[in-house]
Amino acid sequence: MTGAPDIAAAINAAEPVEFDQNPIELKEAGLSQRDALLQVSDKAEIWRSPDGETHASVPVGDHFEHHRLNSRSFRDWMLVDGI
Repeated sequence: MTGAPDIAAAINAAEPVEFDQNPIELKEAGLSQRDALLQVSDKAEIWRSPDGETHASVPVGDHFEHHRLNSRSFRDWMLVDGI
């Protein structure tokens, strides 16, 4: 299982994403984009499948969804649903 330091390192290495519309005002919340993503990553449970692929289980509404860590669906969750 990947831990919070691995997630933080991946986020720190990521290129900035430009938002057309942000679901929350990060400045009003007092959070930088980086800090908001780190906060969101605490909601995800990171795990590896038997074939070695890294996934995340994330809360969506009243259920959990499972996404490959490098998938667009996980990125979308991080940027929209997780915040």
